Amino acid sequence: MSELASQTLITPLYNICSMADSRSEVSVILPTYDRADLVSDSIRSVLDQTFEDFELIVVDDASNDDTAGVVQGFADDRIRYIKHEQNKGAPAARNTGIEAAEGDIIAFQDSDDQWHPRKLEKQMEAFESVSSDVGVVYTGMNRGREHSEVYLPYTGVEKAEGDIQCSLQQQNFIPTQVAAVRKDCFDAVGPFDENMTPLEDWELWIRISRQFQFRLVDEPLVTGEVLPDSLSTDQRALVEARKRIIAKHRDYFSDRTLARHSFYVGHGSMKLRHPKEARSFLLQAMRANPHPRHVSALVLSILSLRIYLFAYHHYKNWQRA
Repeated sequence: MSELASQTLITPLYNICSMADSRSEVSVILPTYDRADLVSDSIRSVLDQTFEDFELIVVDDASNDDTAGVVQGFADDRIRYIKHEQNKGAPAARNTGIEAAEGDIIAFQDSDDQWHPRKLEKQMEAFESVSSDVGVVYTGMNRGREHSEVYLPYTGVEKAEGDIQCSLQQQNFIPTQVAAVRKDCFDAVGPFDENMTPLEDWELWIRISRQFQFRLVDEPLVTGEVLPDSLSTDQRALVEARKRIIAKHRDYFSDRTLARHSFYVGHGSMKLRHPKEARSFLLQAMRANPHPRHVSALVLSILSLRIYLFAYHHYKNWQRA
């Protein structure tokens, strides 16, 4: 029995009939977990798209609230609903959606974000104007955090489209909810890494960027907010995810960017009070790029955890590599 077949799949009868007659051009995948109070607005922003040839696959990652009732309250035959019997995490939920998808283009939405009505229209127009070596078309995004708002991609991104490998070495600037991806990309490089949360989007773009080009629709067509329970705010999870990216893609990074990410892991490990592991990564950072901050951090980590944390709290600007 396949992974998808072993899950609880709830698909309205009218949707089964429509699927037999036609096949949507785009599959929108929306993973959700215990967000019944938010997911309704997210779904509605997808259904209100001016581009209408899509299916919306809502993957409920074993929610304990009334997510099922909220989804089934929409009388729209483009919606398909899949529920995991056990919570598996966002990467696995997205992979379930990818496996079930009928479209040649896969787009992603999150349960707490809003799409501009013309998002899919503009992405599909972009796909029509580029060659098949463009695997991802993504849009700008306004992201709110702690009473402030930032625009993605960041202004410091050196190259935001075409071959963006050098830019992706620095950081991730493509959240999943802004991306539309040719299904061929997943056939070529595989799905999301289910052992990595967060930063699973960044790791996927690294793999895709080795073989495909990216195109940017430079407009804020997604609005989102970093919520307090977001994994992107979890220091331990971020450290572990970046460790996994370094282990999987060491050859992808230049010495300078490898040093930067090794420093981040080492610094984060010190804050988590794991000095032995921290020193290993701080040493890697110094060897890859003997920047004064890397050298200072390594020396302070050897002296003692207390001295390191004291220096961090009083001289926070030295942590920026």
